[in-house]
Amino acid sequence: PKRGSKIWIWEASTGQSRRLSGEDHDDTDPALSPDGGYLVFTSKHQGRSGIWLMQIDGRKRTRLTEDGGAWLPRWLEVVEGREDS
Repeated sequence: PKRGSKIWIWEASTGQSRRLSGEDHDDTDPALSPDGGYLVFTSKHQGRSGIWLMQIDGRKRTRLTEDGGAWLPRWLEVVEGREDS
């Protein structure tokens, strides 16, 4: 396995933990959505940093930015920057 920062989740009801991050990139600075269904986080994926969104079960990873910049992911910025269709 490659080294690097990974995101894990711990299930309080079972005491089990599982990794949400993949092997080939660093994921850092996770922030849980207000409804508990998503994580926004910084990822260095394919050599480029960016802000990503994924479901709490680790599925449906979506890149939100091409460059993570100097700010950390926070739900306020993600929610306020989006308009409902």
